[in-house]
Amino acid sequence: MKYIFDLDTLTYLSDPDSPFFEITSKKASQLTPSDVPCISILTLYELQYSLSNTSDSNIREKIRELINWLNEDFEILPLSFSGAEYYGQLKQGFRQKTGINRTAIKKHNIDLILASTALEHDCILVAMDGIYSNHLVKINPNFKTQNWTVD
Repeated sequence: MKYIFDLDTLTYLSDPDSPFFEITSKKASQLTPSDVPCISILTLYELQYSLSNTSDSNIREKIRELINWLNEDFEILPLSFSGAEYYGQLKQGFRQKTGINRTAIKKHNIDLILASTALEHDCILVAMDGIYSNHLVKINPNFKTQNWTVD
């Protein structure tokens, strides 16, 4: 099985001081050799922004270590035309289901792109955001998500 991780979950997995480090690490240790950990290229974009946006040398070093770990141990999934089709369907369905306005829905663009990438590559999206479990699984029954911060 392929698993695509959002940035929050990756942060929990990589930071022993995180309140969710133990539970996410435990779940990660249960992956089998045939399971494939993945990230979206957007995750690297977000991390590069964070790297450019901080002057704290300790934070910069942690971000560099995280980027190196992801590049070495995760499959990096690209954006594509078929993913864009899923994105259009999910965004329209989310807007219709919730009645969210055009301005407010913009804050969910990356969430919707991650879900679209998960659908395109038949991955389970590992994230704790409610948009996935409360809304998107109802819009597309093929979308799968897990929250590794709870038992």
